[in-house]
Amino acid sequence: MNDPDLTELSQKIEYLVSLCNKLKEENRLLRNEERKWQLERAHLMSTKDQARGEVEDMIKRLRGLEQ
Repeated sequence: MNDPDLTELSQKIEYLVSLCNKLKEENRLLRNEERKWQLERAHLMSTKDQARGEVEDMIKRLRGLEQ
């Protein structure tokens, strides 16, 4: 290989390494966001279940008052 070919290959390798690092960082950020969304979803599911339980209890009390 002559010098220009080696230079071009070196530049391409540097570009690929840079791209790989950028993608790794993006992937890390996306995984962090995913964890945040999962925690928020779990919290919302818990809140929904709690509200459902309270509504069911109110319905039972209302039915008890009807009788």
